[in-house]
Amino acid sequence: SDELQFLDLDLLQKGPDNIPPFVGDADNPILSPANGAQLITGDSTTMTFFTNGFWDNLTRSADLVHKEIAIVPDDNPSVVQMIIATDLANTPANKTVNFTPDFDGIDTNYVFRFITIDDEANATTTLFTNTKFTVIPEPFLFIIYYLSFIIYYLRKR
Repeated sequence: SDELQFLDLDLLQKGPDNIPPFVGDADNPILSPANGAQLITGDSTTMTFFTNGFWDNLTRSADLVHKEIAIVPDDNPSVVQMIIATDLANTPANKTVNFTPDFDGIDTNYVFRFITIDDEANATTTLFTNTKFTVIPEPFLFIIYYLSFIIYYLRKR
């Protein structure tokens, strides 16, 4: 198990902690939104995660800090579309993050990217690719967008 693996590393480690945090047995601690969800631009929503899914060899789980939780394209995770939280302690009180998508991404699958640090500032970046979602415009605006595209296309012909 993951706990025993890090117990062994802890016994072998000499000197300061240099092992970054990791995601334990819960390979995908994202509880919501569901995989395949469609979030709507401008509508408030939440992302909820299982705090016990994050572990470290020396730092208590509740003392880990999520330096950044961001929304990134699944196919290009180095591009941050939106940061939804910074410097968030990994505690049950912080397991739900409220945010409002401020972008349209109808043709793109997005995922959550966590950058998590322990007490010694060892960092790990985790992409939760088992929870993909899209961000669509508000339905009425989408219809206007779609119709304007059709008009533009027909005029170009």
